[in-house]
Amino acid sequence: MGDTEYQVKTIAYGGKFVPIIMQNENGPCPLIALCNVLLLRGKMHLPSSNPESVSFRYLANTLSEAFMNVEPATGTSTQHMELALDDCMALLPTLQAGLDVNVRFQHTQDFEYTANLTLFDLLRVRLLHGWIVSPDDKPTASVLRDLSYNHLVELVIEMQVAQEEKRKHHSPKSSPPSEQQNLPSTNQNQDNSCPQDGGNQQHDMSSQLQEKPQQLSQEKEQQLDETIRKGLVAEKEQQLDETIRKGLVAE
Repeated sequence: MGDTEYQVKTIAYGGKFVPIIMQNENGPCPLIALCNVLLLRGKMHLPSSNPESVSFRYLANTLSEAFMNVEPATGTSTQHMELALDDCMALLPTLQAGLDVNVRFQHTQDFEYTANLTLFDLLRVRLLHGWIVSPDDKPTASVLRDLSYNHLVELVIEMQVAQEEKRKHHSPKSSPPSEQQNLPSTNQNQDNSCPQDGGNQQHDMSSQLQEKPQQLSQEKEQQLDETIRKGLVAEKEQQLDETIRKGLVAE
């Protein structure tokens, strides 16, 4: 574990003064969120009455003690509790770098369950997120209703690939040399005894060559149509990206 130092600030809370941990820089803060909840609940204490800073090592050790002292929820088996504690202990060293969670977009507590959520569940800390689609935005809400963030990213990538495939197939291509050699000659010295028939032959072959680049396979067309029907327009993708940059908050 590293020895990163975090500044401490004292605030008035619940009729008394309570220390809380501050971010040392903008970025991930699951460690700070968990520690501050425990400090506000009076279930965690800092090394002195008025410290100016506290190290990551101290916070991680204090959290590990808090996990070990957790009373199992009613109906929780000993084996399940031991597995949950093992998961938490393995995650503790990574908390200052962030925590991966997979959100869904229906409400603030809608997450796909992973072992990472055990940190909050075991300490009975309610985890919230802010990536909610306004119900007034019905087109976007209907697309995102049953999706998680990871699933949405996969769909966006599929859409971009399909659009790129379509762009490539519709881009102009030069005729292959063998086909160019078979085109009727347009030399002014050729025999003009049947100009109408020769013109029609050249026109038919040219039309065939123009149609070839536009022929997408049926499978690709179906994939593209399905993706576009779900699709997010560029403006919606940008709004989502801006929202995703916001942090997780913990009560």
